[in-house]
Formats: sequence, C-alpha cells, structure tokens
Amino acid sequence: MPKFLLLQGGNMNFLGIREPEVYGRTTAPELDEMVRAYAAEKGFEVEIYYTNIEGEAIDKMFDAHNRKLDGCVINPGGFCYAGYALRDCIRGIKVPTVEVHMTNHYTRQIFSVTAQATKGVFMGMGIQTYMRAFDSLVALLEEQKSA
Repeated sequence: MPKFLLLQGGNMNFLGIREPEVYGRTTAPELDEMVRAYAAEKGFEVEIYYTNIEGEAIDKMFDAHNRKLDGCVINPGGFCYAGYALRDCIRGIKVPTVEVHMTNHYTRQIFSVTAQATKGVFMGMGIQTYMRAFDSLVALLEEQKSA
C-alpha cells in the first residue's frame, strides 16, 4: 500500500479560523479526517504533519526520503513566499512532491518559490485540491509500475 506524507506548512494549523472568507471554514482537524477517509477509500496510507517552522518542514521531507515514502502533498502555506531552503530540499530528495493551495494564487498575485521544485501544483479548488493532488501521486505510481 502506498504511503504518502501530507506536509502542512506555515499557518495551515489555523484553517477554518484564519481568514475563513478566503480559506473556508473547514478546520485543520476536519481536513485531516477528510484526507484520512479519502486515503482509506483510495487505498493509500497518509501521515499528516503540521509545522510553522521551515527547518522542521525540511527535516520532515528528509525523513520522508530516508523512509522511502511514495510521495508528498505539501501546502507550504506561508513558506511559499521565501522558502528557498525548502525548495532546495524538495529538489534534492527522491520523493515525488505535489504542491497544493486552497486559493488561486494567480488571482491574488502570489508567487510560490517552492512550487518550482514540485511535480505539479493544484490550486483554487479549496479542500478538493488535496484530493486531486493525492490522485495525481497515485497515478504517478501506477505509471512508474507500468514503465
């Protein structure tokens, strides 16, 4: 069974509390339950980790590499603006990583430096961005098995 990491970066622990008019009212614990239920339905395991410290996010990504996890979905949150060290970490590890953002960054004129190192980015679909990212990792694994 594939095992993925969901890495939630800066400010993501305050989902549903911080700017609900922008990010919605779903709380971090509610999102976690939705992701776990989706993983069970789709047949993969997920480990969920929140941090507001970029160095901890980097350590968690290195840990995912060392444990040979099958992929990572990352919402870097506040790290996306200047997380060059996190970007370089993602570039250097062997864990396929997909970035998600609940809002459409193009409508908000936001640029993500971490996205430069990922396989792809899903944004603008609220909570569903997470599920689409996990679907893409599952599809990527299936493609690798077929090759």
